[in-house]
Amino acid sequence: MFPMRFQKFLLALLLPWAGATLAVAAAPLSSARVTEAKHDVLYKGETAGERAAKLDDVVRGADVLRTGERSLAEIEFDDKTITRLGSKSVFSFSAEAREFNVDKGLALICMPKGAGGGRIVTAAITAGIEGTTVLVLGTGKIIFLEGFGTISTRDGKQSAAIHGGQIALLQNGVLKIYDVLLDPLLKGRFIKGRPQPLPTWAAITEVNDQQQDDLKRGKKSVAKGGGAPGKPPDVGDPAYRNEGMIGILLNGNPAKGGESPFSH
Repeated sequence: MFPMRFQKFLLALLLPWAGATLAVAAAPLSSARVTEAKHDVLYKGETAGERAAKLDDVVRGADVLRTGERSLAEIEFDDKTITRLGSKSVFSFSAEAREFNVDKGLALICMPKGAGGGRIVTAAITAGIEGTTVLVLGTGKIIFLEGFGTISTRDGKQSAAIHGGQIALLQNGVLKIYDVLLDPLLKGRFIKGRPQPLPTWAAITEVNDQQQDDLKRGKKSVAKGGGAPGKPPDVGDPAYRNEGMIGILLNGNPAKGGESPFSH
């Protein structure tokens, strides 16, 4: 694995060609299989009513998967892409366009290298990915745990490169990319509680270790706002820390006195 700084240099060189390459190489997302379903997980087929999801259900393009309060689901596509949904989330995908639509809630998407790439769509921004692991908030925030990608606004007028250890969001209509401290996110049960480590766990750990080393060496500083554990480095104390699913990941569930919404 190349050092993180060299990876950033390669990203700057290769980014202009990435989108065209993915478009040529990508095959459609045919279907996904439900591999985990906890508590209230609902499946709605294209021509059928909504029902409780069960293991090995096959999810196809126009189908919708929805989770309720304190619920969790995971699906795996034929190309080994993993999508993990947190509570109160709504997910669907477009097979031909290789689009992952997170309309609400929280999703973790882990796409292996060589799978053909894809596009994540939220309410505010989109992300072009390939061989990448990301956390996605349907409201329009995307955290790259490892790998590289391109973030764009829904209207396509703004775009920026992003890499592991960064978050993309809109602030007053302007696309922003910030560094974000991964360590507290990785310790949350949504990721840590998965029965098996993610296939990209080694790459995620490398990014996290580099961040911790940079903090120790003083190359990064914890953001203003008190310097509490979990504060993202180099971010001006943005509101997303106390918002919805990010707040749950970082702080536990405030409504339950810090209890994880995924405990059982």
